[in-house]
Amino acid sequence: MQNPARAADRDFILASVHELLVETGEDWDRCTHRLRVLGRADTQGLFRAGHHYRPGDPYGPLLHAWTVLQNTYPCQDTATLHGLEEACLRSADLLPAHPAPWVTLLGLRRRLRRPVPEVFRVWEEAVRRDPWHREAYRQMLRYLSPDECGSKSAALDFVESARGRMPASAPAAGLYLAVQTDLYHQALAQQGVHAILARQLWETHSARRALEHGVALWTDPDFLVHVAGPADLNMLAYALVEARRAKQAAEVFRLLDGTVSPWPWRFHGDPVDKFRYWQDLLL
Repeated sequence: MQNPARAADRDFILASVHELLVETGEDWDRCTHRLRVLGRADTQGLFRAGHHYRPGDPYGPLLHAWTVLQNTYPCQDTATLHGLEEACLRSADLLPAHPAPWVTLLGLRRRLRRPVPEVFRVWEEAVRRDPWHREAYRQMLRYLSPDECGSKSAALDFVESARGRMPASAPAAGLYLAVQTDLYHQALAQQGVHAILARQLWETHSARRALEHGVALWTDPDFLVHVAGPADLNMLAYALVEARRAKQAAEVFRLLDGTVSPWPWRFHGDPVDKFRYWQDLLL
């Protein structure tokens, strides 16, 4: 029998989370960001329970899905993921203008390694509702990477197809630096000559232009106003460090003022330690 006090606490938390998501209004990017953060924090499975306790709530299945996608549970079998796919489609019916159900479904189909046409159809539904949705582009980039269902050329082609059309301050504006960072990490992981030559990836004309562009525009405190702007600045600081551009990296560290994001620092160990090492060295 369920403890009434515990049930009341759970209901209060779920109602508060629902309001936290509703209050984002049409800031679609912020809503998806909150879903991801809440899902990652739910190590006790509260939102998995909430998915069943609050029928008709369009956000419940999305929270459940992000909890499963970002935490390790023994029940992450194919049947569970298929059930979450159906739940996301029901959320999409309840939130017809919202990209979050489609971005969440994209994450599930990525996990299931679905064929490219199926995944692209879901991505297109997301960006039809929000053309430069950061998480939609990042999910698609990961799916197209050599580590998952694509290749280096597929990932680069995807980025280049969007790069020329994307507004400089769009939430997805860090897409090119993201793919360059992924390729850099892949080269380092191969060790040997690939790791030795990895830093040359930051010396190509395209990479140098992206870094200069980031320093010129992103260091304006009013430029990156999307919710994951600090994460993009962390990516820029990391890339500048690895490209041995110490003076420019220091400028970004100064702007970040100690705000650390796990990626991409975690590739080299504890992200906070790595961030602080370079921050202390450069400032």
